[in-house]
Amino acid sequence: MRPSRRWLATALALLLGGALAMAAEIHDAVAAGNLAQVKEILAKSPQLLNAPGEYNRTPLITAVMSRRMDVVNYLLDAGAEVSARDQEGMTALHMVCFLGQTQVAERMLGKWSGIDDQENVLKYTPLHAAVRGSQSPCVKMLLGRGARPNLRSAEGFTPMLQAAWRGDIAMVQILLTGGASLTETDPMGNTALHLAALNNHTQLVESLLARKMAVNTPNQRGGTAVSIAAREGHTGIVQMLQAAGAPKTLPPAPVLQGAYLGQTPPGNTPKLFAPGVVSTEKRELNAAFTPDGKEFLYTVQTMSGRYQIMTMKRQGNRWSRPEVAAFSGTYSDADPFITADGRQLYFSSNRPKEPKGAPKRHFDIWVATREGDGWSAPRELGTPVNTTGNEFYPTLTRGGTLYLQAERADARGLRDIYRASYRNGAWTRPQNLGEPVNSYALEGDALIAPDESYLILSVTRPGGAGLGDLWISRRNAKGGWSPLRNLGRAVNTAGNEQCPALSPDGRYLFFTRDGDIYWVDARILNAP
Repeated sequence: MRPSRRWLATALALLLGGALAMAAEIHDAVAAGNLAQVKEILAKSPQLLNAPGEYNRTPLITAVMSRRMDVVNYLLDAGAEVSARDQEGMTALHMVCFLGQTQVAERMLGKWSGIDDQENVLKYTPLHAAVRGSQSPCVKMLLGRGARPNLRSAEGFTPMLQAAWRGDIAMVQILLTGGASLTETDPMGNTALHLAALNNHTQLVESLLARKMAVNTPNQRGGTAVSIAAREGHTGIVQMLQAAGAPKTLPPAPVLQGAYLGQTPPGNTPKLFAPGVVSTEKRELNAAFTPDGKEFLYTVQTMSGRYQIMTMKRQGNRWSRPEVAAFSGTYSDADPFITADGRQLYFSSNRPKEPKGAPKRHFDIWVATREGDGWSAPRELGTPVNTTGNEFYPTLTRGGTLYLQAERADARGLRDIYRASYRNGAWTRPQNLGEPVNSYALEGDALIAPDESYLILSVTRPGGAGLGDLWISRRNAKGGWSPLRNLGRAVNTAGNEQCPALSPDGRYLFFTRDGDIYWVDARILNAP
């Protein structure tokens, strides 16, 4: 008798469920470092050697991430696939280079010729990963084996520019010895000298000047090393650069007055927001104005990789210079969102519940309340909104419904968009928006319209322009969502567009592009 479709579907589900359970078993054993159990599992089921687990990680990748090097070596002996990739395209080789496991990296290179592999979302080579991890012995090994030192990441950084950003003089020297160039620039035209001056790396500036680097080379926005150092208040570096030939007289800092920091409003073509003040050579993201237009919040990534929320305040008609918000600066804080009534500030953070505790290994949603012209001590939203996974990018409707990006068991991809309501003094369990909003890609940075009529999010999907695009979906009367529509080439580029935000009056759309903040007339959202 021919089996029914329902029977086949049930049988396949059971088989798939069994396979997933077996894969979970070996990944659990690997993560725990239980080598005896790993050997036992593979003896019975050798097909699990490269079985994908969470985020498409193989047991080898899980072993590396769990720092179980005895298990890593056993899996390599057993023939584990070194070139296998996780959901974001990273391999075990990239990860061991980041961790500085030089001997293991050499073993892997003996099994796979991926020394310059960049087939991941960051377009990192193993050399980028080793420099990012400050792993000098591994960097020397890679260069000695012929790694190309001037390849660029997705952000346009060579390993040399990475090292200069961090002020790592020893790493700069290693890279120079290995053939790295000092003439390479990032996408904004910044040289290693610009980046060292930006981040107040005095010793590196001195070292680069000793190598006769050009002092007065401007970046694409006209910024020189000395003008950048002066803007950031790095007096010692200014004097050092002037002694090496930089101009003695520098232009005064701009005075910002009026609405939106005195910037000329944009039309249908996005404009850089407050260049040289907000959008600088640093990596900025997010944009949040209070409804009265008297405070502006945004986020800056520090040279250590930590995020901190910045504030500017309008006093009379004049805006203050950017400074770290009183509640930020110790932990990694990002994604500020101010509610429509101006009374609450939501953001994501890895701060612990206990004051002065160690940072968490994941981000949660926090909220602060308006107190005078400042903000209260933030409090964590708690369960069911926050979990042991990551929660990012909170935005709220005018009625108080929360939308967020989260890693959860029911997510279709690495992260999905969720919705939660506030009822009877508590948050409901966030609900996955499902398709067509969510997919097996990584959906993030979802901005909900104040009236909940549309949603803008950042995601990479077929038909997009680049690394991450902004897309819009509209909500129908039954609460369903339309298929995502790309906001088009007027907004999206080959780079990474993310962090959408609306001005309080709804007239302007702010977003982040490749580490800078842009704004555009919000009427582009009405385009067909």
